[in-house]
Amino acid sequence: MAGVCVHRAHHRWKIIQKHPEIPYKTKEMEFSDRWAVIVWICQNQLGRRNLTDEQKTYLIGKEYEAQKQTHGGDRASSPQNDDLKMRTKNIVAKRHDVAPSTVERAEHFAHGLDAAEKVSPGFKDSILTGAVKAPKSVIFRPMLALLLALSPDCLRAISTFWI
Repeated sequence: MAGVCVHRAHHRWKIIQKHPEIPYKTKEMEFSDRWAVIVWICQNQLGRRNLTDEQKTYLIGKEYEAQKQTHGGDRASSPQNDDLKMRTKNIVAKRHDVAPSTVERAEHFAHGLDAAEKVSPGFKDSILTGAVKAPKSVIFRPMLALLLALSPDCLRAISTFWI
């Protein structure tokens, strides 16, 4: 992917931008597409030791989502691609020493957090940093993710029927 620059240590990058006299090295890497970059970023971040459990789960979910996209096309609507999804899930699971079902739940968790972030900016960071504790099962329930994707006005209208 030409023209894309990924900085592994963005804090160091800021420092060397302010102080050009500090010597530094860069490493060029080639990626086939945007999804391959996301997979690399997730794998790189998962190598850190100071991740919260929520951060690790989110990154595994995003890596799995991106890894599926590197195969190209709309694979969700075709049952013949179930084998490909299963292989991808197994590869990601093996890479992180977790069960394939954990990878699938991590993807749902990531989708739920991303949907919640659209409705309530800052929510994702509060969960990922551990400032707010919420059971993962609540965040990754598909119905909750669907509800969180709705606008606040729509949610208020729906809530009048539930009360």
